[in-house]
Amino acid sequence: MSSTVDKGWMKCAHTSVQYIEGVRSFIEFVRKNGGGRTKFSCPCNSCKNGKGPLSLGEIDYRLVKNCVQLTYTTWRFHGEKSHKDKPRSDNVGVAVENVGIGVDNIGNSAENVEDFAENFNPACSVHENVGVHSRVHKDDGTSSSKKKRDFYERARETLYPSCPKEKTPLYAAIKLNNIKTQYGFSDNGVTALLELFNEFLPDGNTLPCKFHDVKKSIQELGMDYITYDACINDCILYWKDHASLVKCLVCQEPRYEKVFNDDRKITQVVCKMLRHFSLIKRLQRFYSIPWIAEAMYWHSRAQSDGNVMRHPVDPSAWKCADNFSLDFSKEPRNVTLGISTDGFNPNGCLGPSHSCCPVIICPYNLPPSLCMKREFAMLCLLISGPKVPGKDIDVYLQPLIEELIQLWNEGVITYDPFNKTDFLMRARLLWAIHDFPILGTLAGCVTYGYYACPTCGEGTVSEHLPFTKKICYMGHRRWLPAKHKYQDDKTIFSGGVEHGSAPWPLTGFQIQEIVANIRTKIGKGIQPSVASKLKRKRVPEGERC
Repeated sequence: MSSTVDKGWMKCAHTSVQYIEGVRSFIEFVRKNGGGRTKFSCPCNSCKNGKGPLSLGEIDYRLVKNCVQLTYTTWRFHGEKSHKDKPRSDNVGVAVENVGIGVDNIGNSAENVEDFAENFNPACSVHENVGVHSRVHKDDGTSSSKKKRDFYERARETLYPSCPKEKTPLYAAIKLNNIKTQYGFSDNGVTALLELFNEFLPDGNTLPCKFHDVKKSIQELGMDYITYDACINDCILYWKDHASLVKCLVCQEPRYEKVFNDDRKITQVVCKMLRHFSLIKRLQRFYSIPWIAEAMYWHSRAQSDGNVMRHPVDPSAWKCADNFSLDFSKEPRNVTLGISTDGFNPNGCLGPSHSCCPVIICPYNLPPSLCMKREFAMLCLLISGPKVPGKDIDVYLQPLIEELIQLWNEGVITYDPFNKTDFLMRARLLWAIHDFPILGTLAGCVTYGYYACPTCGEGTVSEHLPFTKKICYMGHRRWLPAKHKYQDDKTIFSGGVEHGSAPWPLTGFQIQEIVANIRTKIGKGIQPSVASKLKRKRVPEGERC
């Protein structure tokens, strides 16, 4: 389709007649190929497909005012297919995969999910026995590939015989899961709705009868996760050698608690839970889509400007990491990651107390217009429980750390459809993006007390204010240039002079030497509420010494 569209107007001045006519042709193209939608992302220089959705009239005004983004040569967000054999709906797998992060993506993806099932090649997923240097990717007839073929055949079936072709059971499952997440329906409520819909639909319909079948059909897209139980006091994770335990080894708290279910029957539920979404599978899914695989090369082709930081590839930290491991930097398809986490109460400030702590990974190989999009933010861990894990979050990071170690040391065989070759994909975690309190929990740095400054460390100048019972941090004039007038000013400051130089931040090797001999205690032990119950027996007066 791109060969029949004239895009020469994109390089003309935005005040020229040719550019204005080109904008009108672009709007007409979007109106014809937009799939019936009325709102789209804006491709102007200011928005760069990052804002929206906007109406076509607003997009027309912004394109004339701000010019069009010159690098947006394939209008994949506006109805143009990026490849002849791969329609734009190929990115459904990525957008739907992050069902835990954004609900809106599922609704948008469900409109094109049938095209995804028709054009997706089941052989794109890499079998574990495929060699690194194999050039042809063939279906080896394994049970996993047969299951995928059966799934894609079922995805093409219509909901009932006279139903339109685009309305399939997979489409209905994704839309229904979207509604359930958005409005907070229970599993039993969705099952009741499915039973009602089955009564209205004609005989022979393929709509699932239970919500369990809906989840199973969505999981076949590759969005499954593994659930691990955890101690209520964040002592241990019930996995590997501890998978069969029913009581914590540290605090002796039980693994399950007894509650009443919907049928008013006593049942056992876990006290705290961790959901693990595989990072390796999600990175391989990125490389299963050609245009995303091509975008993963951007960081190696980008022309950086020393005066402007537009992407993490521009500062010296990226180059320093490349020099640290030359073997890693030689392969541009290796992935550089950033981690972010925070905790919140899903019930709101006035709702019941509950903690939900997501751990999100972002790939920085992508260009600035894509790397921070919600579709590319990978939810890897979801920690759910009555309390925030706090400094014991490292207990829950064990599955993710294990994957990161595997990606760094060994790598994973991955198929690249852009170059049509297999390669050994490795990954590194280079940055952590979070607020100041999370710095103390995720990195183990002190963020409170007299030495709360992570830069100054033990050289932090602090003073306790007895009236307010708070700690005030001083010593800011050390960062001023030498012989600055404020260093000798006693009037507007604390009544004294302040000389000296600012402390240098600690290097990674210095931090490693400091924490090398630190001994930590896993878990919180027996809580005060439990210890208070262990009262001492009263001794009769006659038996006392």
